[in-house]
Amino acid sequence: MLSSDTIAQSSDLSWPPSTDSANKRSQSPESSQPEVPDNWRGWAELENDPAIFSTLLREWGVPGVEVQEIIELDDLLTRSSDDVYGLILLARWVAPEENADVDVPADLWFANQVSSYSCASVAIMNIINNRRDLNLGSSLNEFRQKTKDMTPKDRGTALDSFDFVRNAHNSFATEIDKLNVEHLLKDEVAKWERKVKAENKTNNGHRHKRRRVTFGKKKTITADDYEEENGFHFVAYAPCRGTLWKMDGLEVLPRKLKEAENESWLWVAAADLQNQMQVAQASGFEFSLMSLVKKQDNLGDLSEIENMRRTREDWGPFIAHMVNLHAEKGDIKELMK
Repeated sequence: MLSSDTIAQSSDLSWPPSTDSANKRSQSPESSQPEVPDNWRGWAELENDPAIFSTLLREWGVPGVEVQEIIELDDLLTRSSDDVYGLILLARWVAPEENADVDVPADLWFANQVSSYSCASVAIMNIINNRRDLNLGSSLNEFRQKTKDMTPKDRGTALDSFDFVRNAHNSFATEIDKLNVEHLLKDEVAKWERKVKAENKTNNGHRHKRRRVTFGKKKTITADDYEEENGFHFVAYAPCRGTLWKMDGLEVLPRKLKEAENESWLWVAAADLQNQMQVAQASGFEFSLMSLVKKQDNLGDLSEIENMRRTREDWGPFIAHMVNLHAEKGDIKELMK
């Protein structure tokens, strides 16, 4: 990749490009770049960075919550369960066991994930909307009230079309990030269509019935197909009415783990998380754990805001410009070594 030293040594290369050089490249069909439409309705991938999640909450208007990384499960068990609103696990998704019929409380707020790469926001929303003691800000308070009597699927659809939430989510993405999402989705649709054609040919037009799951790519695929992708996925853990619930937006309903009336729900969560982490480690899979906690002070807000400003800087156009110039000079292969 291009290093800072390489860029600094290119004294004959200027940024931004001159109008003449930009026009020459724009006239060349090989140099034309696809663009993301202004009204892009997708969701970009988010990094598992607590600062990003904390900023997302703040920009949604939730004042009293911050996100922290959990390095060791033992650290989690030393905390007061009253100060921890929920947990978010990031791990590789695998097809879950069938979720037996459970009696879900009418006031438990759970939304399905209906679009790709929205799982981070879905996980956060499935936690904070179950804390009636939390002030979520005017926009999310109103959204919670409007969706409280909906089904999980309808809540997911409402969340997917909620521009206020999606725009803040996508504010961490560059144009290249969005283009990558579009490319991945198109590639997956094409892959799925090829599989359908292959199965039709193999079975003389009669396809075998297989267990299916809807996993948020606005299309339905088999669980086996998603496992082949080995995609990372955010899942929430949150208490409601004395019971700990595991909330995976890709499942139809939340999973009831265990009643925790007489013990900290964090201990119940730790037992389930320990099992999942052992499986992940044995398989060589990565994982991370974050907690949504009561915010203690505002001392770190200014530095966090500055860090997020830098995170949101889009270096994509500059890097693309440098690559194009070095490609014209014919030394791009040397630079990429």
